[in-house]
Amino acid sequence: MARITILLLAAPMIGANAVFKVYGKVDVGIAAHVEELLTKQQALWSH
Repeated sequence: MARITILLLAAPMIGANAVFKVYGKVDVGIAAHVEELLTKQQALWSH
């Protein structure tokens, strides 16, 4: 069960890293916004 939870948390972060590599160079503001959304999403999942 714990492994599944870890995978669920890791998947968006891996995706975010890929997004940052492409779009982070284009617009840091977008990257920051995505990071903020992911942080809120993880906060919901942790409850």
